[in-house]
Amino acid sequence: MSSLRQKKVNELIRRELSKIIIREFEAPENSLVTIVDVDTSSDLFSAKVSVSIFPVDKAKKTFGSLRKMAGFCQKLLNRRLKMKMIPRINFYLIKNE
Repeated sequence: MSSLRQKKVNELIRRELSKIIIREFEAPENSLVTIVDVDTSSDLFSAKVSVSIFPVDKAKKTFGSLRKMAGFCQKLLNRRLKMKMIPRINFYLIKNE
């Protein structure tokens, strides 16, 4: 069960990553990247970020680009969030059918 702190951190990371993706990520034309869920570990050391990409035929290429940008996203999160320790983000693709 998630603690209240975990839930707040999840929401904060989701909100900030959404802003970063909108402003900094160049997705292929006519594609949509959505952060579905953020799940931080109980020690707040890592965060599993689940993303959904439409259309499905562009998902693999878009997800690859997003994973390459993970370090840059982490760097921006470290600057923006006022926390003692920022969880390490890992992107996961949700299969859309």
